[in-house]
Amino acid sequence: MELVLDRVSKQYQNIIAADRITLKLGVGVTGLLGANGAGKTTLMRMICGILKPTSGSISFDGTDVSEELYRDALGYLPQNFGYYPSFTGRDFLLGIAQALLNDPRIIVLDEPTAGLDPKERVRFRNMIAELGKESVVLLSTHIVSDVEHIADRILMMRDGQIIWDGTKENTPDDLEGFYLKEFGGAEDE
Repeated sequence: MELVLDRVSKQYQNIIAADRITLKLGVGVTGLLGANGAGKTTLMRMICGILKPTSGSISFDGTDVSEELYRDALGYLPQNFGYYPSFTGRDFLLGIAQALLNDPRIIVLDEPTAGLDPKERVRFRNMIAELGKESVVLLSTHIVSDVEHIADRILMMRDGQIIWDGTKENTPDDLEGFYLKEFGGAEDE
């Protein structure tokens, strides 16, 4: 199983939200880190077929993002799917059930742990790690701890470009420090 992005770009008037991104993602969890406005959500929406790229192509095992067969393989949890502040991890999983309903082979999760307390976030991360054993999982976040424990591969995005592509083996020991140096600010908890 392979999700392939070939020189994917998205431009809104004079703003380039995604700039010639080329990636091949296989089974496992890929963490996508970046500050708000880096282009993560735009990239994920293109992967899900919600936005059409200005240029480039997206396919899964040779099937184009625009085809029904591609959409049948996809599970998507958008950043704001309508949860409430009092949701527990269990309640939140009722929300993600919709994304997992068709036993997808591509799972796209945009800031899925936002609003969860640390204990519930750990439970949710464990579930994501399990999903990554049989599916291509793309997890977008700006919270380093959400990816450093479970991601097989980590991408960092800034200004519409992938500026870092690493595996657990070649990721800096102090990933949070590296991230803060690249993006500034503090990790959100």
